[in-house]
Amino acid sequence: MKTPRHRWSWGIVALCVLMLNSGCVFHRTKSNEVGVRTRNMPIFQSRGIDQQVYPPAGTYMFLPVLNSWNTFD
Repeated sequence: MKTPRHRWSWGIVALCVLMLNSGCVFHRTKSNEVGVRTRNMPIFQSRGIDQQVYPPAGTYMFLPVLNSWNTFD
């Protein structure tokens, strides 16, 4: 038999997962642009500019509060 405390803990976990998934924003690069992501408040990696350059004509998804997105010609 599950206790009410057990149900609450799963409810909180489910709510956190839904909140994290709903906050993602799509970023894209045009055919003549490259994208660069900056980590503002990193969780698992260091803070700063990401070394990966995102290629032209792509769509990427990041959390807006934790990341900044810039495109360059």
